Amino acid sequence: MTTIDVVVDEALGPGLDIVVRDGAPAIAGVRAGTAWLGLDRGHVEESDAGDGTELPALIALPVSSFAGCRVSVETAGALAEGVRTVLVTRLPGQPLPPLSIVRTVARLPEGRWLEAEAAERLALEGRQRHRVRRQQGRVVGGRAWQPVGRDPGERRFTTPHSRSEYRLNRLPPRFVRGLEGLLDPEERILYAVERPPDSVRRGPLGLGFGRGAERRAGLLLLTDRQLVWMVDHLPPDRYLLDWGIDARFVAVEALCGIRVGGREVVELEVATRGGSSVFLLPGELRAEADVMADLLHRFLPADGTRSLLRRYAPGVADFDPEVGRLFGQEDEAMRSVRSLGDALAPEPVLAAFYAPRREASPRPATAAVTATRVALVDGPAPHLADLAGLRDIAITLSPLVGRVTLAVPAAAGGEALRPAERRRRGRSRADQGLEFTYPATASAHAAAFIRHLRKAWADRASAIGSRAI
Repeated sequence: MTTIDVVVDEALGPGLDIVVRDGAPAIAGVRAGTAWLGLDRGHVEESDAGDGTELPALIALPVSSFAGCRVSVETAGALAEGVRTVLVTRLPGQPLPPLSIVRTVARLPEGRWLEAEAAERLALEGRQRHRVRRQQGRVVGGRAWQPVGRDPGERRFTTPHSRSEYRLNRLPPRFVRGLEGLLDPEERILYAVERPPDSVRRGPLGLGFGRGAERRAGLLLLTDRQLVWMVDHLPPDRYLLDWGIDARFVAVEALCGIRVGGREVVELEVATRGGSSVFLLPGELRAEADVMADLLHRFLPADGTRSLLRRYAPGVADFDPEVGRLFGQEDEAMRSVRSLGDALAPEPVLAAFYAPRREASPRPATAAVTATRVALVDGPAPHLADLAGLRDIAITLSPLVGRVTLAVPAAAGGEALRPAERRRRGRSRADQGLEFTYPATASAHAAAFIRHLRKAWADRASAIGSRAI
């Protein structure tokens, strides 16, 4: 017999009332002196009775449970009277009370009895209606990762968003602005860990700010598409100004290893074919780091299996020369993109970005991505690299400066890559990569380019991984 999950709404007999506090059950009260008829009232989890309410159910138990208790039960039948139907369930092996008592507890004294097979069909239809109604309630034409309105996370019903998504309104605005540029509209947030400022200490016994300490606040966030790490662009000072964020991210399709280490400072290390990236959290967030690592492990390819692979196939995005136009370099931008496209032929350019020449940067830079390669030209010859070798992608979204860094080794057919300047802690000077700066006012264009690049990277990593099986 098929089992279903029901949630107790009313515990009708004597017993203990249980609540969950800080993840652990605790006794909140004692019920005594009430008659016990062998049934509690509840509802079928994730169901719809046809009017938007849950499908009601009775649960036959040896002792009364408590409100909020979830029980796996089997359907014994149902009572139907007019437009109202109540499912009758029982713990496997538990006998039902007499039918007259069942009718009394269900508040259907004239209810018609339906057998178990019909009751199972009613439960299945109720769950299907719930899924349809939930799908109709999905966010369309906006950001699926950003819920709107008042915090509906307090509702006990299943909702279209995760708990991490409902907590977005508690994050500093600079982090939410960063997510607006880095996440796709249909992307979903799975888990997030916020690192407070001045929390990563490297002094004696972790008490002071020694060498390697990190004063900036951070946010480690996992979606169904990428792992995102955001920190303040500058350490906190007495003015407490918002100078934007530095962000690094890794496509989940490119993951090939995860490790949690460190003692006073927790080091979450993720590996791709291009190398490892390390994210620092204070020791008190080790439990959260372990949860993040467990979720990341679920994206690792299973050995010896063939599973479905998500393909983004981002297609070709038309190049927008607006950034070049603002600096009087529209024609130069178009010529540079066409020239880089010729260098990448026969593969078509999927997306391109032009960083104009300006006072602080006397040479312009043009970046482009194909299905297998990424290229940057800021001199006489382009620098080319295979997307399969990407370690991570970094971008600075700040009113002070815009910068993109691709940690990726050189590929055949292009000029050897020079070491990119490493301005962030934890990055080896021996690393090689592509790096260019852009006007801070062009952040939206730069973020759109790297979102396209991340999808091409994910597809490339999936293709390489599938051939390795």
